[in-house]
Amino acid sequence: MDHGRELEQRCTGNGSDVCIGDITTGTYTVTLNTSTPNLGSLSVGGISGTQTLILTSGYTSLTLGSGTNVINANGVMDVDSTLEGATSSVTLTNNGNLTTGVGSPNLLVSITNTTTGVIDINDPTALGTTLTNNGGTIDVASTGTLTGAGIASVILENNGTVTNNGRPLSLQPSPIAQEDPRPEIRSL
Repeated sequence: MDHGRELEQRCTGNGSDVCIGDITTGTYTVTLNTSTPNLGSLSVGGISGTQTLILTSGYTSLTLGSGTNVINANGVMDVDSTLEGATSSVTLTNNGNLTTGVGSPNLLVSITNTTTGVIDINDPTALGTTLTNNGGTIDVASTGTLTGAGIASVILENNGTVTNNGRPLSLQPSPIAQEDPRPEIRSL
């Protein structure tokens, strides 16, 4: 089965609900290389094996809708472009592995990292909203960094482990912002 082609066909219409690995077992990778799909919801990771979704660099963005957006324990999402929410209330829950790769990706959606969740920041990555670490792990590689994107304030709520092997975290808005540029970091 060509999982990439199946996903590309399912993502052609706005509001599609996409599930990678729900009932299909095994280990496989789906590469999204279509421009700017808008999903109703996204679920990555099945009951066994490892299911990986790669958002390749060079494509505009993947927009998540207000449905349930989750990376399950057996799921991996590798973001090399932009991941965003259709509205500011959209959240991606990470129970598996969320990785940023090449191309200076943007994570412009609220993210909740659970106790089983791992976030690997491997390249300079811009956050656009709240990153809540509820007992999970966030690892910033020596080649990575977290910065604030645009003019929005970025909040890092940490109740887990953050290992920063990269450059200092800079969670303030870009220099053109008119708002208070100080980042808000909360330890729970």
